[in-house]
Amino acid sequence: MIDLSKLHCYKYINKDKALRSIGTLGGGNHFIEIDVDDFITIGGDNISFVEPSTQQSTYYDLSLIMKEGVTFADMSECWNKLGLSELNNVKVIDTYEKDGVKSLTVRLIFSSKEKTLEMDEVQAWIDEILANLKAIGIEMRA
Repeated sequence: MIDLSKLHCYKYINKDKALRSIGTLGGGNHFIEIDVDDFITIGGDNISFVEPSTQQSTYYDLSLIMKEGVTFADMSECWNKLGLSELNNVKVIDTYEKDGVKSLTVRLIFSSKEKTLEMDEVQAWIDEILANLKAIGIEMRA
Protein backbone atom coordinates (compact mmCIF):
# COMPACT_ATOMS: atom_id res chain seq x y z
CA MET A 1 0.00 0.00 0.00
CA ILE A 2 1.31 3.43 -0.92
CA ASP A 3 1.38 6.04 1.85
CA LEU A 4 -0.17 9.08 0.17
CA SER A 5 0.15 11.16 3.33
CA LYS A 6 3.81 11.79 2.45
CA LEU A 7 2.79 13.80 -0.62
CA HIS A 8 2.96 17.56 -0.23
CA CYS A 9 -0.40 17.82 -2.03
CA TYR A 10 -2.09 15.22 0.23
CA LYS A 11 -4.67 17.65 1.60
CA TYR A 12 -5.90 18.43 -1.93
CA ILE A 13 -6.51 14.92 -3.28
CA ASN A 14 -9.39 12.47 -3.05
CA LYS A 15 -7.59 9.66 -1.21
CA ASP A 16 -9.91 6.78 -2.26
CA LYS A 17 -9.87 7.80 -5.91
CA ALA A 18 -6.09 8.29 -5.84
CA LEU A 19 -5.53 4.78 -4.45
CA ARG A 20 -7.79 3.26 -7.13
CA SER A 21 -6.02 5.24 -9.86
CA ILE A 22 -2.40 4.38 -9.06
CA GLY A 23 -0.77 2.95 -12.16
CA THR A 24 -3.29 4.47 -14.57
CA LEU A 25 -3.54 7.81 -16.29
CA GLY A 26 -7.30 7.90 -15.79
CA GLY A 27 -9.08 11.05 -16.85
CA GLY A 28 -8.87 14.68 -15.88
CA ASN A 29 -5.86 16.51 -14.52
CA HIS A 30 -2.60 14.76 -13.73
CA PHE A 31 0.18 15.73 -11.41
CA ILE A 32 3.63 14.52 -10.64
CA GLU A 33 5.62 15.27 -7.54
CA ILE A 34 9.40 15.06 -7.53
CA ASP A 35 11.57 15.39 -4.47
CA VAL A 36 14.32 17.51 -6.03
CA ASP A 37 16.80 16.69 -3.27
CA ASP A 38 16.45 12.97 -4.00
CA PHE A 39 16.37 13.56 -7.74
CA ILE A 40 19.74 15.35 -7.67
CA THR A 41 21.38 12.30 -6.08
CA ILE A 42 20.60 10.16 -9.12
CA GLY A 43 23.78 9.69 -11.11
CA GLY A 44 23.77 10.68 -14.75
CA ASP A 45 25.64 7.52 -15.75
CA ASN A 46 22.47 5.58 -16.55
CA ILE A 47 20.70 8.32 -18.49
CA SER A 48 20.75 8.07 -22.26
CA PHE A 49 18.84 9.65 -25.06
CA VAL A 50 17.92 8.05 -28.36
CA GLU A 51 16.80 10.38 -31.10
CA PRO A 52 13.30 9.30 -32.20
CA SER A 53 12.79 8.39 -35.81
CA THR A 54 11.29 10.97 -38.10
CA GLN A 55 9.77 8.12 -40.12
CA GLN A 56 6.32 6.72 -39.47
CA SER A 57 6.22 3.64 -37.27
CA THR A 58 3.92 0.70 -37.75
CA TYR A 59 2.64 -1.91 -35.35
CA TYR A 60 1.40 -5.44 -35.58
CA ASP A 61 -0.74 -7.17 -32.95
CA LEU A 62 -0.38 -10.91 -32.44
CA SER A 63 -3.04 -12.75 -30.42
CA LEU A 64 -1.41 -15.95 -29.29
CA ILE A 65 -2.58 -19.11 -27.56
CA MET A 66 -0.17 -19.75 -24.71
CA LYS A 67 1.39 -23.12 -24.02
CA GLU A 68 1.63 -24.24 -20.39
CA GLY A 69 5.05 -23.43 -18.94
CA VAL A 70 6.14 -20.97 -21.64
CA THR A 71 7.15 -17.60 -20.17
CA PHE A 72 7.21 -14.14 -21.72
CA ALA A 73 11.02 -14.35 -21.63
CA ASP A 74 10.79 -17.51 -23.78
CA MET A 75 8.53 -15.65 -26.19
CA SER A 76 10.81 -12.60 -26.25
CA GLU A 77 13.67 -14.76 -27.47
CA CYS A 78 11.57 -15.53 -30.58
CA TRP A 79 11.88 -11.93 -31.78
CA ASN A 80 15.09 -10.91 -30.03
CA LYS A 81 17.15 -13.59 -31.77
CA LEU A 82 16.29 -12.00 -35.13
CA GLY A 83 18.30 -8.92 -34.12
CA LEU A 84 15.90 -6.51 -35.79
CA SER A 85 16.98 -2.92 -35.21
CA GLU A 86 13.58 -1.91 -36.64
CA LEU A 87 11.70 -3.65 -33.81
CA ASN A 88 11.54 -0.80 -31.31
CA ASN A 89 9.12 -2.08 -28.71
CA VAL A 90 7.02 -5.07 -27.74
CA LYS A 91 4.26 -4.80 -25.18
CA VAL A 92 1.47 -6.94 -23.84
CA ILE A 93 -1.84 -5.26 -24.64
CA ASP A 94 -4.33 -7.96 -23.64
CA THR A 95 -4.68 -11.23 -21.79
CA TYR A 96 -7.64 -13.56 -22.11
CA GLU A 97 -8.67 -16.87 -20.62
CA LYS A 98 -11.69 -18.99 -21.45
CA ASP A 99 -12.37 -22.66 -20.82
CA GLY A 100 -8.81 -23.18 -19.56
CA VAL A 101 -7.21 -21.71 -22.69
CA LYS A 102 -4.95 -18.72 -22.06
CA SER A 103 -4.10 -16.21 -24.71
CA LEU A 104 -1.96 -13.12 -24.85
CA THR A 105 -1.95 -10.26 -27.34
CA VAL A 106 1.38 -8.57 -27.93
CA ARG A 107 1.98 -5.42 -29.96
CA LEU A 108 5.20 -5.29 -31.97
CA ILE A 109 6.19 -1.74 -32.93
CA PHE A 110 8.51 -1.30 -35.91
CA SER A 111 10.22 1.79 -37.30
CA SER A 112 13.34 2.75 -39.18
CA LYS A 113 15.41 5.91 -38.90
CA GLU A 114 16.08 5.86 -42.65
CA LYS A 115 12.73 5.15 -44.29
CA THR A 116 9.08 4.30 -43.87
CA LEU A 117 8.88 0.53 -43.68
CA GLU A 118 7.00 -1.37 -46.36
CA MET A 119 4.32 -3.81 -45.24
CA ASP A 120 5.99 -6.72 -47.06
CA GLU A 121 9.20 -6.12 -45.03
CA VAL A 122 7.28 -6.12 -41.77
CA GLN A 123 5.24 -9.16 -42.83
CA ALA A 124 8.45 -11.13 -43.50
CA TRP A 125 9.64 -10.37 -39.96
CA ILE A 126 6.25 -11.30 -38.51
CA ASP A 127 6.38 -14.62 -40.40
CA GLU A 128 9.82 -15.36 -38.90
CA ILE A 129 8.59 -14.46 -35.42
CA LEU A 130 5.51 -16.68 -35.83
CA ALA A 131 7.70 -19.57 -37.00
CA ASN A 132 9.92 -19.12 -33.93
CA LEU A 133 6.86 -18.98 -31.65
CA LYS A 134 5.43 -22.12 -33.26
CA ALA A 135 8.73 -23.91 -32.53
CA ILE A 136 8.11 -23.38 -28.79
CA GLY A 137 4.46 -24.41 -29.03
CA ILE A 138 2.72 -21.04 -29.34
CA GLU A 139 0.09 -20.61 -32.06
CA MET A 140 -1.98 -17.69 -33.34
CA ARG A 141 -5.47 -17.42 -31.85
CA ALA A 142 -8.18 -17.95 -34.47
